[in-house]
Amino acid sequence: MSNLTKPTLKHLYETDEYLWLEATISLLKANKLEELDLENWLSST
Repeated sequence: MSNLTKPTLKHLYETDEYLWLEATISLLKANKLEELDLENWLSST
């Protein structure tokens, strides 16, 4: 028998947020400001 659980939307959203933050930090450290995803950041504030 399998005991799989469906992830909640909150869990999925938090994962996406973490990956977005990780990518944003990498771009900031590399001084690649033109590649930042500011449109999504501004829409979430």
